[in-house]
Amino acid sequence: MEAELDEPIREPAIRLPWQAAVLALILVAAFAAQLGYGQGDPRPAAQAMGLVPHELWSRQASGVFTYVIVHAGWSHLAFSVVGVLILGAPLARRMPGGAGFLGLLTFFLLSGALGGLAFAAVAPRSDGILVGASAGVSGLLAAATRLVRRRQGVDSLFSPLLMAIGLFWLIGNLLAALTDVVGRSAFSEYGWQAHVGGFVAGALLTGPWVRLFGHESNLRPAAD
Repeated sequence: MEAELDEPIREPAIRLPWQAAVLALILVAAFAAQLGYGQGDPRPAAQAMGLVPHELWSRQASGVFTYVIVHAGWSHLAFSVVGVLILGAPLARRMPGGAGFLGLLTFFLLSGALGGLAFAAVAPRSDGILVGASAGVSGLLAAATRLVRRRQGVDSLFSPLLMAIGLFWLIGNLLAALTDVVGRSAFSEYGWQAHVGGFVAGALLTGPWVRLFGHESNLRPAAD
């Protein structure tokens, strides 16, 4: 039976790209494995996989890529999952299919890794452990900012919106670090440097990643 031509097309109330949902589920599964490794305690895996600056620079350990998938607790994980679902959606919509998921995953991990390196560069002798996906989520925030106003292409790196969000992100993270309003866990640092570094990395990676993993129709450069 044919549908009538004038029947309206119904769009779902929430259009969540599956790529963002899968990435969020990976974080949940990783935290479940983290708890299993420590028999309910998140600290052993965090200490094994977290990023410690002085260990990184002395080549005793790395953690540059692994720290983003371990968390200090359920509330810490919840912020990461919500951030991936909301902020990862704009980028995921530009990079469909399995290749798009690979693009989203590598974008997230690379933003996190570069944010982690920023943290380690600012405090090279620190013994603090950096854990969590916030630097990767910060990269997704930058990507969403560059994509939200365009159906094709990306906004300029010098767009007023990106500059404003970036300044807000920098000031907000500095205030959070200075006032300790966010707090920290018993074994992990508040990595404002990683958040800011992840944002900068995400802003720089958005254009190349959309061109590499996106639709052909999205490859047109911005008009700025």
